[in-house]
Amino acid sequence: MSGTKTGTKKLAGADRAKREDKRQRRAAQRAEAEAHPPPAPAAPTLGDVVRRGTLVWSTSKATRALIRETDAHVRAAAKHLRLAVSCDTCNAPKGCCSMTVVAFFHEAIPIVDRLRREGRDTPELRAVLASAAHEMESRSPDTYRRPCAFLEPTTERCTVYDQRPSECGMAFVSSPPINCSDPAAMSIDKYAPHEPYRAQDTERAFERDARLIPLKGPYMGTLPRMVLLCLEAWDRPDYAQYLAEQIPLVAQRTIAALHQ
Repeated sequence: MSGTKTGTKKLAGADRAKREDKRQRRAAQRAEAEAHPPPAPAAPTLGDVVRRGTLVWSTSKATRALIRETDAHVRAAAKHLRLAVSCDTCNAPKGCCSMTVVAFFHEAIPIVDRLRREGRDTPELRAVLASAAHEMESRSPDTYRRPCAFLEPTTERCTVYDQRPSECGMAFVSSPPINCSDPAAMSIDKYAPHEPYRAQDTERAFERDARLIPLKGPYMGTLPRMVLLCLEAWDRPDYAQYLAEQIPLVAQRTIAALHQ
């Protein structure tokens, strides 16, 4: 009988030792976790938010739809007025791609996505965009004449045509195309039924989905400035604050240039 009691005591002692060992290991693990907590998840960048929310697709779709509907409206009106849209047969130097263009920030998203995918986001391009933006913000639309940064210089073809902003896709003329390339030409018959409210509705939805800080006015400015700001903000986790600080200054310069 005494042997049985001794064995029982040994088993109980071994169990206590195991429990104590487990307790000590758990305590050591808690201490280690408290001393070296895991790093906090990195804040998402603008590029992260855009990709996760499929915002490239949605913003591009909205702009393309607006351009298509405007094109159909213009052609119906031209038929009614017996005017031909001369853009269809244009082989003149692309004067329409050398003018002031104002764009919403959401319209820069598909362009920047393409530039990055194609490896075209270079210091040289950013310098060209900065120079064009400064000049466009400093001169009136009547005096600004500079080939767009996205215009291929040899063929004069738009290199972001499928991602072009609404203003580039909604301007039509019925006068001779060559007139558009002549700064001194007086007879340019433009037909551009712009729908700013629809574009602005898309911009407001984008601002919400991209977690931008609401401003008094829309996120809007010259096209080269919007693309440049988008490139600069793409990899920044503080992109919302950065853009909220930059856009009002850009808007002031743009409005001043448009009213010169």
